[in-house]
Amino acid sequence: PSTKGTLNGEGMPRYVVLESDIETKSQKVRVMRDGFAVLAIGFPVPWLLFHRLWFEAILLLPFVMAISLFSGNQETMGSVLVGNLTLGLLVAMEGDGRIIAKLKRRGYREIGTVAEAQNYEEAEFHAAELMARVPLTKKKEAPKPDADADMILGLA
Repeated sequence: PSTKGTLNGEGMPRYVVLESDIETKSQKVRVMRDGFAVLAIGFPVPWLLFHRLWFEAILLLPFVMAISLFSGNQETMGSVLVGNLTLGLLVAMEGDGRIIAKLKRRGYREIGTVAEAQNYEEAEFHAAELMARVPLTKKKEAPKPDADADMILGLA
């Protein structure tokens, strides 16, 4: 494997290394692929539902329904094909990024990327090297109660 840093040449997918800030997570560190999702071209809504991207699937559903209204007419078959392909390509290009965004909303933070991996196992190996260089975040502490506020409220 070459050491290209975060440059992504030769068409290899980029892997994003995420760390959880929350102690109760079963997986503290996750390696997620950020590339082109081929299956999403033909099946955009099922692909979104499989990856539990509910909001994105609901947003896409009216467009799929509108396209399907035109599928019964022979003159509009070309437009239907182009519309389905366009929606599929949109999901295929942005789907993995939406999964990473969902994890970030759930308390994960991006600590680096791996671009020199050819498969998931190799990406995990490089992520372990990255984790050795990057210090883990400390557990978030609960804020200390304000003694003056307790006195004012009569709680002390």
